[in-house]
Amino acid sequence: MLMSRKFSMGLISAAVLLAACGGGSGGGGGASGADSSASAGVSSPGAASAPDAASSPQSTTFNCPASYSRLDIPPSTAAGTAMTMVSNDNIATLTFKAPTGGVTRALTLCLGKPDPVPAGITTPFAYEITEGGAGDITQFDNRMLTFNFSTTQPVTGTPALELATVTAAGVTYSPTIPGALFTVSPNYSVAGIPNRTGLYVVRLTK
Repeated sequence: MLMSRKFSMGLISAAVLLAACGGGSGGGGGASGADSSASAGVSSPGAASAPDAASSPQSTTFNCPASYSRLDIPPSTAAGTAMTMVSNDNIATLTFKAPTGGVTRALTLCLGKPDPVPAGITTPFAYEITEGGAGDITQFDNRMLTFNFSTTQPVTGTPALELATVTAAGVTYSPTIPGALFTVSPNYSVAGIPNRTGLYVVRLTK
C-alpha cells in the first residue's frame, strides 16, 4: 500500500514537471505553428511580388472616339501583312502593310469623321487619323488613304486629298502624294499617301 502511494506521488510530480517545462507534443506543436507563421511572411528567392499600386505608374488606355473605326496592331504582326480600315460611313478607306522585319511596336489606329468638324473646314469630306501606343503610322509601308463618295455639289478643279491643319489663324492645306483618281460625276474616288496622323480632306472648291 505504501509502495502504491509512493508510485502515484512520483507520477504526479513528473506530470507537473513536464507541464512547467512546456514538454509534450502540445508544446512542440505550438512552436512549429509559430515557425510556420514567421516563414509564411518571407518570400522565397526569385518569387515574383505584386507591384505597389501607390508607387507604380498607372497605365492609361487609349480610346478612339465612339464614331471612329479602330484597329489594334500587335508587335507580333508579320512583315508584309496587309491591313485595311474603313470609316463607319464607308467613305474613307486606309490601307497599308506591315514593314520589312514585321511590327516591333504596338500601335492603335483610329479613322473617322470628327463630330463636329473643326471650324473653318467647309467640305463635307473630312476624315481624321489618330493613333496611340509606342508605334506610329509612318512605320508602315504602302500607305494609302482613299475617299469614295458621291456628290451633287459643284466640283471645281481636280479633287485632291490634302492634310488640313487648323489653328487660331485659320486653316492651311498641305498636299499629299496623290494616288489613283477617278472622277465621273457624281461619283469620285480620290486617294493620297498619309505621311502622318491628322485631318485629311477633299475640297470640292478651291
